[in-house]
Amino acid sequence: MSQELYHWLDYMRQCFRHLKFWQATVIGLYSYGIVQARHCAEPVAEKLGLVGKSRQPPTTLERYLANDRICWQSCSRAWARWVLIRYQESD
Repeated sequence: MSQELYHWLDYMRQCFRHLKFWQATVIGLYSYGIVQARHCAEPVAEKLGLVGKSRQPPTTLERYLANDRICWQSCSRAWARWVLIRYQESD
């Protein structure tokens, strides 16, 4: 994996500290895949092949999203806070 991806995963784990390690890692991998694919649908799976022998990311993401142990309200707040901070920094 590239240094850029390692850095991104560490950063996402910091942003989503309320999640367990692998939960934050999945968010980090998926968001990295979206950036690489420049799209948030099927091409993401292809871009995550660089992570190793990849289980089908869309299937993994669907299973992850169905996990009732993840509080989506707190994830949404953390994500919105992250976006707003980055937006304000860009001004």
